[in-house]
Amino acid sequence: MVNFYGKEGEKNGVTVAFGGNSGLASTKLDGQSPGSVTVSLGNGFSKYYTKGYAGADAAGEQSGILMHEGQHGIDERAMGHNPGTAAEERATEHNAWSVQSYVSKGLGDTSVRGLWSPSWPAGSAEGMRQSAVNRQTDETVQYWCEQGGNCQ
Repeated sequence: MVNFYGKEGEKNGVTVAFGGNSGLASTKLDGQSPGSVTVSLGNGFSKYYTKGYAGADAAGEQSGILMHEGQHGIDERAMGHNPGTAAEERATEHNAWSVQSYVSKGLGDTSVRGLWSPSWPAGSAEGMRQSAVNRQTDETVQYWCEQGGNCQ
């Protein structure tokens, strides 16, 4: 995953842009330059905080978001385009939320989005993680459809 972003200054077709919008983050494949991907980290990303979420860590959440967007870049490169159908959107969102959940799990953080909690019972933690990933995927796809995605 980290290899997607590459080394600083490396010309690998990945651009990380900061600011410019109020959201957290987004990823788009550049249709003009095949394989070029822009990950935009909005003003919301730099101000992301976890107040009121016991066990959550802002840096951990930001790391999860960054890896989430990187997974979109990997998926979009593999498809050769940005998601154009609900099925494509669902697949890339499921992959991205899964990666984000594993970041929280790996860091031992409680996810603000409910993707992982170290307090979950060991015997049911994986099922709870998968349910949370599916829930976030469903919500994101629904939002994508509401914003004009191809959901017929």
